[in-house]
Amino acid sequence: YYEDALSEEEVDIICGTYKIVHTGHKDPLYYLWWPRPSQWHYSGLNVGYWAPFCEEWFKERLHTIQAGSAQPHGAKEWRMKVTLTKGTHKVRLAVDGTSERFLSDVLCVPRA
Repeated sequence: YYEDALSEEEVDIICGTYKIVHTGHKDPLYYLWWPRPSQWHYSGLNVGYWAPFCEEWFKERLHTIQAGSAQPHGAKEWRMKVTLTKGTHKVRLAVDGTSERFLSDVLCVPRA
């Protein structure tokens, strides 16, 4: 038996999440070394597969972390850093929809 998805705790570990509680603030702040899956999903880097430019982005981020010149970012900072081109997500959704219709209508593959 296995899980189909990561738990929030597992995502926090993989992303290198720090929970910071400031005196006088009601909610804690979260800083991460890597973007959360939800931020990646809607980013300009998510083109449906691990593209060469994704690998370059990853290697550059890892290099700056290892060199000690990187810092963890909050959710808003990560959203800005991985947005890149705002239209990418819309294009990916259109391609997904067209692909699904092609599989269903032309190749007669039942929809999930």
